[in-house]
Amino acid sequence: TEAMELRDLPHRPIFVDTEFIPQDDGSQIPVALVARCGWSGEVWRRMAQEIGDRPFFPSGPDTAMWAHNAPAELETYRALGWPWPENIIDTMAEHLRITNGLPARALRGVDPTKRAGLLAALRCWGIHARSAEEKRGMIDLILRGGPYTSEESRAILDYCQEDTDDTLDLGRVLLRQMEPKDISGALIRGRYGKALADFSRNGMPVDVEMHDAVVAGWDDIRRALIDSVSAFGVFENYKFSMSAFEHLLAQVGADDVWPMTKGGKLRSTEEKVLRDMGDAFPILDPLCTAMVSLGQMKKTRPLAIGPDGRARLGKRDLAYRRLGLGQDEGDQGSVGWGAFRSRTGRNQPGAKEFLMLRANWWRSMIAPPPGRVLL
Repeated sequence: TEAMELRDLPHRPIFVDTEFIPQDDGSQIPVALVARCGWSGEVWRRMAQEIGDRPFFPSGPDTAMWAHNAPAELETYRALGWPWPENIIDTMAEHLRITNGLPARALRGVDPTKRAGLLAALRCWGIHARSAEEKRGMIDLILRGGPYTSEESRAILDYCQEDTDDTLDLGRVLLRQMEPKDISGALIRGRYGKALADFSRNGMPVDVEMHDAVVAGWDDIRRALIDSVSAFGVFENYKFSMSAFEHLLAQVGADDVWPMTKGGKLRSTEEKVLRDMGDAFPILDPLCTAMVSLGQMKKTRPLAIGPDGRARLGKRDLAYRRLGLGQDEGDQGSVGWGAFRSRTGRNQPGAKEFLMLRANWWRSMIAPPPGRVLL
């Protein structure tokens, strides 16, 4: 099969990049937008104050918006009051799909877990990319907010156009890895970006007072949970004892059937094992349930709640900053999320980041504002 080129696409490709100032409530303050036609090369550039209530570049049903991390650009569309494009192709999703499972040596040395961003994606495909330091200076200028001088505005538009041009270069390379039949799937994945943008903006309303009380009393709750199953004798000074657990299993006749870890030396305490064995041995069910909750507490971090009382994904730094807490060692400031973001190619972030998939006591914090209901 011959490699695809931009001219082979069924929709006129319009590459778009936006610059904006993100807000804690999930909204944006648009700063600049640059679009470029993949067929003709024509470029359209404007600062936010020059933009009207409709796109100033081709955007009808015969076009497709191409962007790297399309949900971010869609948020800018929303902030500007624009209708969302009918057709979308997200170069981030396509890049992650095509490179899924490849080791660093096949990605020109890029860490597979850090290959999603535009600069990393360019390096993976051997396309010239600016340094992160070059980008950081411009990002600082944009986040400073306006008013911007004419020189600063020109620099911001030049920077925005560089990202647009880079996305076009990436799109060309990705198309060479695709067949015509892949375009329909890419458009479906692009449509998923609309759902991600909606989810990011809407968030999940929570009982902030209850959430903050739980976080403040985290250690006390953990101790109370351990105290509630102290009769089983498997915790010593509030620390789990595997030897005491082995003794308990022998006492209740579960030692012959309780699964071992992959190494084969210790009893497994994975959540699924605890749930299954709690069902098989009702006498152990209270202990297994408590151990599941303790495991979830260990993995679960505070929710990122905005000033509107809604929890949102991906804003880990907001979770700690709002509560005045030090950030956990190794916890990222933000968690990338979207299609194909995990090591195994699944959606990210993982289940523990989604409030609806947390334990029952976490889900009890979901609370619509007064006079509203959740459907």
